[in-house]
Amino acid sequence: MCSGRPFSWPAPTLLANESNYSGLRLSAISIVATCLLLTFPQHWAVLVSHSSIILLVAFFCVSILAYVLRSGRVTSDKIFAAVCVYLLLGFAWTYAYALLDDMQPGSFADSTETGRTDYVAHVMQLRYFSFVTLTTLGYGDVLPRSSATRTMATLEAVMGQIYLAVLVARLVGLHIVHASKPWTRDDN
Repeated sequence: MCSGRPFSWPAPTLLANESNYSGLRLSAISIVATCLLLTFPQHWAVLVSHSSIILLVAFFCVSILAYVLRSGRVTSDKIFAAVCVYLLLGFAWTYAYALLDDMQPGSFADSTETGRTDYVAHVMQLRYFSFVTLTTLGYGDVLPRSSATRTMATLEAVMGQIYLAVLVARLVGLHIVHASKPWTRDDN
């Protein structure tokens, strides 16, 4: 299906906004840092790579939350954006745990056999732990052993529950109220 408009590269639109430009810079830094980690799998590369990923995901969370919290009608898009932030928070905590575990080896007790020999599997195990903690599911097969990781896990669990109970529930409630009212041009 053709809309009658020729395809154009989105760079002019992306670069027109300073926030988008910052996101592109952070993305480039994260890509370079991760490539460094793959090339030089050493302690400093892990610190740089994981720190840059945490900053990038935090930037995305703040940018999306700015859209969600902007005044105007609460639409399905805003609710989906809030859910995206919730999922991004799980990824940010994953790399925070990986960063801490790299600085303090043995911060987690893992009942599986991945251990630290396969680094990718170890990060995936920490991602699993992050989402189990964020949702307060708590299977117990990966456990925080140090006081720092226990504190981080507690903060993540509390943040996840408050985020869902306060922000997302409020957005859904406002969406229901707004759906019953006629839309006006001022609602954007």
